[in-house]
Amino acid sequence: MGTTVISGGTDGLGRALAAHQLRAGETVVVIGRDAGKFRTLAAIAPGRAHFVQADLRLVQENDRVATHIAERHPRIDTLFLAAAHVVRGRNLTTEGIEHNLALYALSRHVLADALLPQLSAATRPVIINTAVPGAPRTAIRWDDLTLAGAYSWRTANHQSRRANELSGLALTKAEPRLKYVLYNPLFVRSSLSGDLSPAHRALTRVLFRLAPTPEQALTPILALLTDPPAGRLSAYTKKKRLPLEITPEDHAEALRWTELTTRLRAGL
Repeated sequence: MGTTVISGGTDGLGRALAAHQLRAGETVVVIGRDAGKFRTLAAIAPGRAHFVQADLRLVQENDRVATHIAERHPRIDTLFLAAAHVVRGRNLTTEGIEHNLALYALSRHVLADALLPQLSAATRPVIINTAVPGAPRTAIRWDDLTLAGAYSWRTANHQSRRANELSGLALTKAEPRLKYVLYNPLFVRSSLSGDLSPAHRALTRVLFRLAPTPEQALTPILALLTDPPAGRLSAYTKKKRLPLEITPEDHAEALRWTELTTRLRAGL
């Protein structure tokens, strides 16, 4: 059987996938903040369930986690990127990086890039990134990545989404056999981790009552893992495949993103 690594695997879709994979006989590595939430997952298959505690907002933590996993798991078949923690106001990590870019983009790129040799050892390596595809091509503020000049949650969200698209382009160029899926599950019931105002939290709770459970929302994801899509980079909203128009300018910007992340990692 294979090995699945899941960031954000103690809640929501990540947890549902971890439980499914463990019951299917897979080895599963969950990366998260709360070891307590992992205990019931570990009980499913004590010998095959592993937990790595980390604050994935920090680039150095992602590199540490990747090194830890790589030393113990020489082959990774699936990398599922779903760590989430909502912060709507402008907030910088202790490394000086804007929260949304740090957690929703940099973390996912650093983990995937650092684990690329282990993914390359698999017959059919797949990365599923729960980043919403379709950000504007101009979304990254290259001269003001912390958005000090003009911050809004929408601007920060678009910037991290675009960065994930560039990451997918860069990683599939580095490993042509890799299938990289940008996947938008829409609303799925979860624990609402994050800094939400009472009004936003109340609205989200109402929406969640109408949303599928993580187990119900998992079906299209399992289909993508069983039968990965054609093409190196693809985008989905639930079961619907979205068109991706990749230009030479996109590839050039993906290289710029890779060079930026390399400099950041070297400088920390």
